[in-house]
Formats: sequence, C-alpha cells, structure tokens
Amino acid sequence: MQVLTEEQTRALAAETRGPILLGLSISFTVLSSIFVVLRVIARFWIIKGAGWEDYTIVVAVAFNVGMAACQIQEVRYGTGRHVQFLETSQVVGILKYLFWSIISYCVTLSLVKTSILLQYYRIFGGNDATRYAIYVALIIVIAFGTECVISDIWTCVPVQAFWELSLRPTSKCVDQNKLFLANACINIATDLIIATIPLPIVHKLRIPFRQKIALMVILGIGWFICAVSMLRLNSIIGLAKQADTTFYSGETAYWSTIEVNVAIICACLPTLNPICRLIFPRYFRSTQSAKYDSNSERMLGNNAFVQLAGGASASKSRQVGKRSCNGDEDGLRAAERYQAGVAANLNGDDGRAEDGNEQAIRVESSVQQTVYIEDDESGQSYTSASHKKGTLGLKRQPEEEEKVEQEKAAKERAEQEKETERIKKRRLYEEALSREPTMK
Repeated sequence: MQVLTEEQTRALAAETRGPILLGLSISFTVLSSIFVVLRVIARFWIIKGAGWEDYTIVVAVAFNVGMAACQIQEVRYGTGRHVQFLETSQVVGILKYLFWSIISYCVTLSLVKTSILLQYYRIFGGNDATRYAIYVALIIVIAFGTECVISDIWTCVPVQAFWELSLRPTSKCVDQNKLFLANACINIATDLIIATIPLPIVHKLRIPFRQKIALMVILGIGWFICAVSMLRLNSIIGLAKQADTTFYSGETAYWSTIEVNVAIICACLPTLNPICRLIFPRYFRSTQSAKYDSNSERMLGNNAFVQLAGGASASKSRQVGKRSCNGDEDGLRAAERYQAGVAANLNGDDGRAEDGNEQAIRVESSVQQTVYIEDDESGQSYTSASHKKGTLGLKRQPEEEEKVEQEKAAKERAEQEKETERIKKRRLYEEALSREPTMK
C-alpha cells in the first residue's frame, strides 16, 4: 500500500467533483424548465390545444426539480469527495438524499417517455400498426417505471437501512450494483423501443422541408437518449469496481442529470413551432402558406382527381383536382388544391388544435387516396373500382361531340378564373400575415 505524503494527502482531501455536478444539475434543470414553460405557453395559451402529453411533461419537470434539489444536498454533504475524508454523518446524509434522487430520476424519466409516446400517438395514431405499437410501448414504460421505483424503495428492508449504516448488519439488502445495472439495461431497451416505433412510416411521408426538420427532431429524441443512457450504463459498470463510491459516483450523477434533462428538452422541441412563428413570423410562416412544394405535385399525380382524407373524420376531407400540369400556373393550381386538403386538418382527431408540424405529419401519415379517372370519350368521371365493374354510361352520339367540347371549354375557363381569384386571395392573405404576425 502506497504511503502518501502530507502534501499529497491535502491535495487528495481537497479533490472533489462536487462543483461539476452542481453546475450541471443547476444549469440543465433551469434550461429544461425553460423549455417546459415555453411548451406550456405554446400549447395552453397560443394554440389552446394541450393534451395529456403536455400535462405529463409538466409533472415530469416537477420531479426533475426535486432530483436537482437532492443532488445539491448530496454535494453539500460531500458527494464528489473521497470517502476516506468524510465523517459517518456525511455519508449518511449523502445516502439519504441519494435514495430520493434515484426515485426522482426513475419517475422523471418514465414520465418523459410517456409524454413522448403520447406525442407519437397524436401524430402517428392514424396508422393502426403504429398505434398498437405505441400501446405496447406505453405498457412497457409504465410497468418498468413502477418496477424501478418499487425496487429502489425496497433495496433494503427496513427501508431506512439504505442510509443508516448502523442498520446494515441486521437488515436485508439486495446488491445495489446489480440492481442499478439491471435497471439501466431495461432503460436502454425502452429507449430503443421508443426510437424505432416511427421508423416504418417515415419513408412514406412527403412533407415540406420545415415539417421534415421537425420530424427528424422527433425521431432523434429516442436515439439521442439511447446514446446518453449507454454512457450512463458504462459509468455504472465502472462505479461497481470502485470502493471510493462517493468520489466515483459523480460521473454516474453527471450522465443521469444530462439524460433526464436532455430528454425533457427534446420532448419539448417539436411543440415550440407556435412560439417560433410568433417571434420569427417571416421565417416560421403559417403552415398553410408553406405548402407550395414539389412533393404535392408528385402526390397528386397526372390526369387524376385525388381526395385527401385526414384521419378518421370524413367530414374534414377535401377533394383536390388536378389535370395534366402544363406550366407554372397549373402547378400553382395543383399546390393550392393540395393546400386546401391540408387545411382541412387544422384540428386533430380528438378535436384539439394542433400546430403546423403535427398537422402536416398527421395528414401525410393517415392520407387516403381515391382516384377519379376522366373518360376520354364520355367526359365522365368515375372511380377505378366503378370502372372495373363497368358502370360507365353509354357513348355519346357523334353529333353531340361539338356541343360537349364547347361545354368542357367553358367549364375549364370558369375553373381557371376561379383558381386565379383564389391564388390572388391567398397572396393577399400572405402579405397581410407577414405585416401582422399575431396569432389567435
């Protein structure tokens, strides 16, 4: 055993990781709380469309503040310092606040994951397979959160033996290192489940660029949390090999703090679009005025009428027409019609308002198409199913051809004038919106 000099002993006694943990805990907790406040403003006051995912994240941040308070007390008692320089009363104080910190960590992380899954349900719930996957994931997350809290509370019997070292010889305690390691592995498994749920439908979505960015943020939530959870797992493995637990537990506390707070921030980011539109109205323009996108051209197709039905409400559907696009004007007409279909989904299936990102993603994920084909000879429109059944009318007589052509030309001119007027009104609306960036 190496004998330390007096100078080395003083240096070792002064060495501490406490200030780092203190700085991380306070700064990350304040930052995540700010994001939750912004989310509350956006969901409760701006769009007035708060859901269960918003209430859940508010409760989560309350437990997160409690976890930060416990970590501050741990540092005050000596977390981050070498255990041989601490009094028994200090170790007892550290373990007591560590007990409540671990419970707060489990509850906070479970609530954040529940909030993310509820947000998935709001956006991707129109797909049956995805909806069932979300149900299963919710059951797993809630069950694991319950198990984690119960196992942490009853690590020792009686419970106070967790921090009262004098009770350890007569109490029954599980191996804490193995318990924490098992819970960390299950935690990573739930992260992977959450991260993979939306992947099967991502490639089917064709939405404007800003909505794609928001979707990537949503999908990045699970994968980023997975990475942080793995780093935390590595620190737990390293801690199990050390006898100086009060010093080396600081690294595990770092990653626990980062994991929880970053999860809260990432869960809030996709909901802040109304705030961004309010502060930066020119860049974050209303979703309805940003739909002139080439994706709508590809979705509508040529020589077809496409009906976009958003979600389960058939009354919100809009029929969108498109003839063969010959030039920019026809392209604008097609985009305008596509926009009308998207605008029909301003409210979610549950009747609550949604921000622009969720509207576009919901419409794309639950889109249903009914194709109407125009008969070259009769001029009648019919569905592909009715065409197979032979329900078309009889052919016109040759002498009626000229009259029908004239009527068709008149209808096309009227439709063109109507579309031109609609585009003009839309441009006026955009100009007014850019001058008056207020939101209802």
